[in-house]
Amino acid sequence: MMNGFVKLLTCLPAILAAACIPAITAAQGNARFQEHQVGREGASTVFSYFNTTPESPDGKTIAYIRCEQEPAPGKTRVPAALWICDRDISHHRKVAQIKSISVHDGAETQWVDNNRIALFDDLKLRVVAIHSGKDLLRKERVASEIGHETYKGKLLYSICEGKVPGEPGIYELDCNTQEVRTVLHLKDLGALPLPAFLKKDSLYPLLQWQLSHLQYSPDGEKICFRIELGPKDDEILLGVCNADGTDIKVWIKPLHFLWYDSHSIIGHLSNEPDGKKPEPYDRRFSLTRWDLNGKVIGQMLAPRGNHLALSPSREYVASESFYQTNPVVLTLYTIRPGKQAREVCRFDPQRVTWKEKFHVNPSFSRDGKRLYYSRPLDATHNGTFFIEIL
Repeated sequence: MMNGFVKLLTCLPAILAAACIPAITAAQGNARFQEHQVGREGASTVFSYFNTTPESPDGKTIAYIRCEQEPAPGKTRVPAALWICDRDISHHRKVAQIKSISVHDGAETQWVDNNRIALFDDLKLRVVAIHSGKDLLRKERVASEIGHETYKGKLLYSICEGKVPGEPGIYELDCNTQEVRTVLHLKDLGALPLPAFLKKDSLYPLLQWQLSHLQYSPDGEKICFRIELGPKDDEILLGVCNADGTDIKVWIKPLHFLWYDSHSIIGHLSNEPDGKKPEPYDRRFSLTRWDLNGKVIGQMLAPRGNHLALSPSREYVASESFYQTNPVVLTLYTIRPGKQAREVCRFDPQRVTWKEKFHVNPSFSRDGKRLYYSRPLDATHNGTFFIEIL
């Protein structure tokens, strides 16, 4: 892995110069950032999805999940609790008990406003008042997945066949009125032209397609999402549509993806439009940007990466090294000329990062001055941390 990384950094400046994109270079001799631990010792803690900030909208409060039982190999669902603390990591307090989380993304916690947090608990949606711990939804709402972040008090979620009852599709819960709106029904995707390389006889039946990683565009006008059509890696597509479910477009999904702005998507390149692996090898899983027709508009913006986070200003991107690597290295990149990539931390994943699936899942603070992430504390426990970006 390190040989491939060094090779990429050696050839990257020439490649990017040809594309008129500023090169990223590895920092030499930079001192490590000073880490600050958020969760307390004695139990694993976790934040949320990658790029979903644990900070309240005013930046004064941090939310995290504390496991009340450690996961066992192959059994990553555990009882947990929602905790919060002040920005200076003081005044830790337990807000609510959670029946079951997957440690991969915690309870998928996301702030609705400064006083409410939405979360995912054992296939149920919850909206919790942080000062009282009270559940605010008057009616039980089941879901297969929930979105990455609310937008103006609204929360995306999906229903998938075989997981929860209901018509498969994407829905929106207004946390203020508690009304639910259908964004699109899964059957609406059946008429879409799929990439020619997909072999339809190997795909799942339409109503068994899985919808996840739902994300509002920054202006709230569009939604992007993952569509798992079959069991193979190249049978997973990225979908983009208007917030009312119209104008649906699909193309091959990056490894992980985010909105760069309201008109483009950024992520780690996994496959070409024809389903083949990118060439040369150094392009595989490099940071790439697409317009909303699936056309590449920025190549090799950072080397091979994994879970990613974008700062609000889009000056920085953070990502860790690829699955199953040892050690795991979390790096802070910038595409501004004259800036260097900086290593945030490196660690032996032991069994915690990869086998227990406590993924690094980086995210930035609301003001872009902090980077939050997870890493192992020891051979058993995961911890939650941040560094200040100076």
